[in-house]
Amino acid sequence: MYGLINIGIKDFIINRVSKKVWSEICNDLELDRDVVFEALNVYDDKLTYDLVGVISEKLSLEPAEVLERFGIFWVQYTGAEGYGQLMDLFGKDMITFLKNLNSMHARMGSMMPNLKAPRFVVEELSKNEVDLYYYSEREGLGPMVKGLLIGLSNRFGQEIEVHSHFNRHEDGGIKFKILIGV
Repeated sequence: MYGLINIGIKDFIINRVSKKVWSEICNDLELDRDVVFEALNVYDDKLTYDLVGVISEKLSLEPAEVLERFGIFWVQYTGAEGYGQLMDLFGKDMITFLKNLNSMHARMGSMMPNLKAPRFVVEELSKNEVDLYYYSEREGLGPMVKGLLIGLSNRFGQEIEVHSHFNRHEDGGIKFKILIGV
């Protein structure tokens, strides 16, 4: 994964928990507590999964809960770190933004040539109900996507409910049912 994700995880822990806990996480993973991840460098996915695992242990949370909370944080974090204007280009409301996720990731791919972007398919069932299908070669990130959806709803000021069992369907995707304005 790109270092930007690991930077976000580090900032998530430091800002939402404490520097002390970040230091403990680094000790457990034998990382320098002042580790500097480079945003556009690619790091082994294992490091990111290991960070989530240790955070899970330190905070006594299931890894899925850590990923969901990080997903919520990620939307706010990237918006504040200079990607907010880019996000604005792809929609001023939840459904429009969701329909443009693949285009946004394609744009990001022009800046990040090694990006292994997920793919999304949106089925708009009504003005208040959407089925979102998420496809990724990376396993276990469905809870983060749920958090991202919640974070986006906060960004757009739209209340939502998100339902998913995080089970892969026969086509390899994970289905999210999103109810907007509930």
